[in-house]
Amino acid sequence: EGEECRALVIGIGMHSQWGKIKANLVSEAVNTPLQDKLEDMTKQVGYIGMMSAFGTFVALIISIWARDGGKDPLNGFINAFIVCITIVVVAIPEGLPLAVTISLAYSTKKMYQDQCFIRVLAACETMGNATNICSDKTGTLTENRMTVVEGYFGDVVYEQEEFAGNPIPDSVKHVIVEQCSINRSAYLVHKDQDGKTLDRPTIIGNKTEGALIMMVNNWGHDHEELKSNLYLEGRDKIFSFNSAKKRSTAVVHRADGTVRIYCKGASEWILKDCTHYLSNAGVATEMSELKRQTLDVTINGMADKALRTLCLAHKDYPNAAALPENWQENPPDHDNLVLDCIVGIIDPLRSDVKEAVRIAQAA
Repeated sequence: EGEECRALVIGIGMHSQWGKIKANLVSEAVNTPLQDKLEDMTKQVGYIGMMSAFGTFVALIISIWARDGGKDPLNGFINAFIVCITIVVVAIPEGLPLAVTISLAYSTKKMYQDQCFIRVLAACETMGNATNICSDKTGTLTENRMTVVEGYFGDVVYEQEEFAGNPIPDSVKHVIVEQCSINRSAYLVHKDQDGKTLDRPTIIGNKTEGALIMMVNNWGHDHEELKSNLYLEGRDKIFSFNSAKKRSTAVVHRADGTVRIYCKGASEWILKDCTHYLSNAGVATEMSELKRQTLDVTINGMADKALRTLCLAHKDYPNAAALPENWQENPPDHDNLVLDCIVGIIDPLRSDVKEAVRIAQAA
């Protein structure tokens, strides 16, 4: 309070950073196809009018001597010139812009009746010529409610019908539940602003992590309780998603003195760093090249079903001293991983999307 603060302005307007961005976004107005056609037609009508006027002028000049015997040529030249000017003036379609404007206004009204609101007249033509509709998917065509529907768990691939029956062994679930509960930034909200319990919890944060949390809860575990019991702030550390590594990581010091690295991320990136996989008995088993190829086929099969795939893996150290010195800045999550599971996540379509697509196709 009472102190002064001074700032040095190094650029304003177009010389500021925001001004440079705005300058790059500025684009010149481009004619619509209808405007181009109208311009071409106007030019053609003008050319025809000029040719007609020239032909008429030549004919009238010839007629001065052919019909009148060359009497009063000056008056004949003046009359011929006036007729040519009249032809040129009449040839220019002065009422064309008005006619086009009226037709576009009528089109706007008709499209409004079809629940298509047009704010710019020229947009009528654009909407009428549309051949493809580009739409955002997440939250627009889908419910934005990511859900795990199938996956690879304990060296077994569970399709959607099998996965719904919760057949995964507890020895495999144990590692996955700990990973999903700790290695996350998302959380669930069970009540609205008025304190009423929601039919389905709202996911705050990454929707993919929310799908994993919901899977853990459906298995009968409390993700918040697990995290509070296993994760200690200050001792352990969670690394948010790294776009270079395509993964997020958590380093957890366990009660028996060992240290476990949890990581989850893009399937192809995690899988290439795995040297072992979790068997159906919950035991780390060495991964052969054949097994790696089989897992690639599994991932591609899920992707062909429009599922988002995610790999979960872990890595153990015997004690904290075995960790690299710089683990708090660069976690050792890039080699010798044990593949825990591959989940297939889907975002369900909204119930009215099929009808909306049908109406659009029939428009």
